[in-house]
Amino acid sequence: ALGEFEDKIKLSEEKKSNLLENIKTMKLDIDSKSKQLLNFDCKCKAYQEEEGHEQTGLPFDIETLSSVLLEFKSKEKKAMEDVAALNEEIETVKASIEL
Repeated sequence: ALGEFEDKIKLSEEKKSNLLENIKTMKLDIDSKSKQLLNFDCKCKAYQEEEGHEQTGLPFDIETLSSVLLEFKSKEKKAMEDVAALNEEIETVKASIEL
């Protein structure tokens, strides 16, 4: 029975490790997208000032990028919740071993 518990813990730890890796990747992706968004926003402003336009039609893309960022943020939040759930699972299994 102990071996079974150890396997469960190992599996949970692996899942957690994979999730943390995914979160790290997502964070890098979010950072990259944020930089793109900022860069794009600056270019839009510069273009608008240079051309004297109020609206260029470009800000639409900013909205698109923003929605992508929001999607990433919610995925990241979900992944963090999954990690928390796995931590609880690991603690529960460890606690039942100690009994």
